Amino acid sequence: MSEPIPTAPDESEDVESGVPPPDHEQDVLEEEGSFLSRLISPERRQRRPFWDLCHTSRCVRSSVVVFGAGCLILTIIIVSLFLSSESTHPSEPAEYSVNAPLYLLNQITDQSMRQHIQYLSSDLLEGRGTATKGETLATQYIASHFSTAGLQPLGDSNTYFQAVHLTGRTPQNVSSLLFRFSPPDSAPTDLSFRFLDDFTIGSDLYNTSILGAPVVFIGYGIQTNLYGGWDDYKNLNARGKILIALVNDPPCDTELDIFECEALTYYGRWVYKFEQAQRMGALGMFLVHTDSSAGYGWQVVRNSWGSEQVFLRTPPKSPLNLRGWITQATAESLAAAAGTSLAAWQSAAASRSFQPQALPYTATASATYVMRAMDGTNVIGGIIADRNAETVMVMGHHDHLGMRPGTPNVIYHGAVDNASGIGALLSCAYAFGRMYTSIASVASPLLEVASLKRNIIFVSTTAEEAGLLGAAFLMDNPPVVYLDPSNIVGAVNFDVMNVYGRTRDIVMIGQHMSSQMDQIIQDAADRENMALTQDPSPQQGHFFRSDQLPLFLKNITGVNPSSGMAFIGKPNPAYFMNVTTDFNENRYHQPGDVYDPSWDLGGALQQVRVGARIVYTLANSDIRPTLNNG
Repeated sequence: MSEPIPTAPDESEDVESGVPPPDHEQDVLEEEGSFLSRLISPERRQRRPFWDLCHTSRCVRSSVVVFGAGCLILTIIIVSLFLSSESTHPSEPAEYSVNAPLYLLNQITDQSMRQHIQYLSSDLLEGRGTATKGETLATQYIASHFSTAGLQPLGDSNTYFQAVHLTGRTPQNVSSLLFRFSPPDSAPTDLSFRFLDDFTIGSDLYNTSILGAPVVFIGYGIQTNLYGGWDDYKNLNARGKILIALVNDPPCDTELDIFECEALTYYGRWVYKFEQAQRMGALGMFLVHTDSSAGYGWQVVRNSWGSEQVFLRTPPKSPLNLRGWITQATAESLAAAAGTSLAAWQSAAASRSFQPQALPYTATASATYVMRAMDGTNVIGGIIADRNAETVMVMGHHDHLGMRPGTPNVIYHGAVDNASGIGALLSCAYAFGRMYTSIASVASPLLEVASLKRNIIFVSTTAEEAGLLGAAFLMDNPPVVYLDPSNIVGAVNFDVMNVYGRTRDIVMIGQHMSSQMDQIIQDAADRENMALTQDPSPQQGHFFRSDQLPLFLKNITGVNPSSGMAFIGKPNPAYFMNVTTDFNENRYHQPGDVYDPSWDLGGALQQVRVGARIVYTLANSDIRPTLNNG
């Protein structure tokens, strides 16, 4: 990654002071052995064979019945102890327990995750683009595994599928982006920029047509009463104007209480910038891309915006004629043409007293779009508790960037992002389904573990890469009452799993949003012998770049178990820095994100186990985590 990463202990320090990783198979054997050892007498005494004492057929039949009943009772006792075999954790609050049964945890395996990842990222699925053949194959696969796990269908018309109504727009006939500078005492001069090399373009409308529109630098494009108040628009009339804005939040170099300082807020996300420009009635907006502010390179923007762009079919109230990005070099050229520099723009924008800057040129651009009305697909299945509408959500997105036509076609396989997350989701669904729909249906009168206080609903979302659209649509259009936002008590989101090996720690994206959830997270990590480490790149705003955000906007706490940094048996922190840098530069939203059979999924397994403990705790308690700020 391009940002500094907290120092993790050297491996030599890990060996001396770290807690060894739990051997879960040994846990099971010890639990079973300790019970059986109490059943088998160490003394082997000679006894007269029982059958010598029983000569009548009635005696034999009675003995068989008694023996069979005894075996059934013994089996139930063993299963009961096995299902609830974790000992009480000394630090547990009385109101809940993170003691997820070993039966549940040991149903989650890296082998099953590997099979899911390999299929979902194969050439056959063509990158799982939204509303493509690849997505259809992916959703059918996910639904079949939901069914195998015993989950009830909770989508449209009692199916596993929810249609998400979308519109696709593919830019074509894109002109150069022209800025005309007209000084009063000389002839006009033009600055011309090339599509995809220098800028990207999109629209809320059927075409983009900008002719000689005035241009204004709007700082960070934020307007809010929070954080002591911040208004980059001041009294600007934005109608008819093209705005240029910086991404991220203002830095906290001069004021320590500016927003969340190093941790990105929603106001720093590019989605918010466009939303606010819509509210202000602007004609259009360009965002300035830099690798450090965006958290990814220009090729990610180019790949995402250079092909079909996907929007919810219902248009916004105040549509933007133009929405796009410009490169850092383009922004430098525009700032220089205005007699200043990008650095000076950034410095001015860092102050609460910033004033919008009218720039001495106009903008001209045009584009048409190939339109496609389409439906993406959310896949939804669940375990429904009796007479309770409250729900715990487990989620992940199955879509990726699809396939770009060419010679040959270029497939964006999305193995890590996010076939790995769906592998985790399906493994978790299978484990809970096995416990609550298979065994529980047989043994529920005898096993306390078989009862659920709350529903557990598993959701695989569409169009996440297009702006979290599948999750947003679900929050506004719940197909069942259990998924009404008022009934969702919390969520675990699997997005980008650790495929590089086991770690001694785990990062929880979404930590510090809710004090109640933080305690559950901490206890779940403790039970897996993992330290809870802070996000090494809070300025990149990972929380706001994944499907827990639409839930957050409905006041629902959601967390994303993410990779730790202290890899076991590896030189730390160098190994973590190497694998994350390689992923960000060579794989993220690129054709290089492909399945590798040499991946060590032990780290992904740790993430799922911690997530499963959180889900189990929320589903079997009365705790309803609330956001710290309301």
